[in-house]
Amino acid sequence: MKAKNIICKLFMLLCLVGLFELGSMKNVHAEMKYSKTLDGMNDIEDITEETTYLITPKETAVYAFYLKDDTDKDAYATLYNDKDEVIEFIRSSSKETPHHVYLKESKKYYLKISKVANEKYAVGGKVWIKLYSRTIDESEFETSISAEENTIYSSTGHHYLDMEGIYFDEKTRTLELNNFHGTKPIDIMMNSLYFSADPNDVDGKNVVNVKITGENSITLSNTEDIWAIYAYLHVKVKFIGDGVLNIKFDNKNKESKYEEYGRYLISGLCDVIFDGPTINVEEEWGNLVDTCSWWVPYGSIVFKSGELNVKKCTNRCDSEFGPILLATYIEMSGGVIRVDYEFENGATKIEEFWDQDTFCSFGEMKLTGGTIIITGDSRITSELGTFRSLVSGGVQDKGVSVLKGDKIDIAKAKVNLDKTEYKYDGTAKTPKVTIDGLKEGVDFSYTYADNVKAGKAKVIIKGLGVFFGTKEVTFDIVAGKDANGSYDGVHALKVGSKFNDGKLIYKVNKEGTLDGKNVGKLTVVGLKKKSLKKVSIKSILTINGVKYKVTAIGKKAFKNGKKLKSIVIGK
Repeated sequence: MKAKNIICKLFMLLCLVGLFELGSMKNVHAEMKYSKTLDGMNDIEDITEETTYLITPKETAVYAFYLKDDTDKDAYATLYNDKDEVIEFIRSSSKETPHHVYLKESKKYYLKISKVANEKYAVGGKVWIKLYSRTIDESEFETSISAEENTIYSSTGHHYLDMEGIYFDEKTRTLELNNFHGTKPIDIMMNSLYFSADPNDVDGKNVVNVKITGENSITLSNTEDIWAIYAYLHVKVKFIGDGVLNIKFDNKNKESKYEEYGRYLISGLCDVIFDGPTINVEEEWGNLVDTCSWWVPYGSIVFKSGELNVKKCTNRCDSEFGPILLATYIEMSGGVIRVDYEFENGATKIEEFWDQDTFCSFGEMKLTGGTIIITGDSRITSELGTFRSLVSGGVQDKGVSVLKGDKIDIAKAKVNLDKTEYKYDGTAKTPKVTIDGLKEGVDFSYTYADNVKAGKAKVIIKGLGVFFGTKEVTFDIVAGKDANGSYDGVHALKVGSKFNDGKLIYKVNKEGTLDGKNVGKLTVVGLKKKSLKKVSIKSILTINGVKYKVTAIGKKAFKNGKKLKSIVIGK
């Protein structure tokens, strides 16, 4: 890890960017500021400011992007497709080091030049693009997958191993873990894929889905096994499914040279997408999800849905904490990431290393949704950074919910009710309560109030464990009708409503209440039984427990009573 920090500091001194342009724009998808043709062969562009370039290739091919730095000038570049999805991150170099990317003819791509987050360096350098290869071979997408040190699938040898709980579907390129319990790393290898590509441009051949179904586990006991999943090279790994994967690194050994390398959920020169499953890590030290592989900047991490829970993150690696996510680009739009930090090795304070923040990105970081929960020792949570980007202004965190501290006020948490409106029927309403990333009975409990009668009902949430305090949320109970005829639990019949007692028809002029504090008023408006010869009108009626006083008789109440001879009005 010490060597890692030296490499990292050297990297920060050398970072610049590469690009190819047909037109330049100040903002992605904005109207072009200016346009120029570029044949892609040795046309060198000077970088003088943060800019976004529009790229529209004249032919489908693999292109080599170059970015060469200047003295005291630096930059980063990120290549996006026409859906704002990252394809490649390009770093500066003092040498002409190419970044190979497959681009489709006439399709729009965008290359964003960004300033390094260091006031010492101005934006600058030179960037150009060359046509590298007009053809790609199917062999470049050769894929092999192994588990428990056995080959499950190989696109060259077609070795299918019948192993319980794990299977690869070649047609959908999906590795399914269905109640799988492993003791060795899973390797996902595309060794011949030398270029990056938008999956839509190559029919998804550079994507491997990892579908998690049921309850699964990977428990590593060999000290040399430092990652649960290793993905290499330029492969995009997408976690899907609604199952659970439990990771346990049961291989601590301070005498082992592998101890300082840390432990990884997934690592390699890859891209990672989380979209569905719950992944629990018992204990982690180092970089949990690391797409850069030994600090060679590469890859993106996109968190769409699901959960990533780290029950214990320690500073076992040379007394420093590694980031939970480390990539050249990080995006979060949903789901939950929860980490609990703890000191080890007798440490009592955070060491000064640039990369210890929970999320670290060489490039941009876009956090538009989801929940991040960071708990643990107050000496850690108060000092450890949450987000860090090496791009100036690279962290965009509006929309994401962050709960952080050794103690967290439950009032800061977002409470979800499975239903926010009910129709009154006289029974108690009890919507289910969930809080993203929190467990009922462990992190919170809740009770209800005013949840029978129509109106605003309450849920009172109480914090437990590291969460303290209370929070109230409301839901609506709207007018309906219970078994007694009450529409809200307070009144019986609404003004204007009509009812009958088998003989007469009444209309409500004033509502009465069940508690008897308000007596309703009625008008007789008609005959229910038209064959009556004698009618007796009571002065007081009790309907569904509510008293009503008969105060009037409608002018035409008895017009259809042809046999009626006697009307008696009660007192």
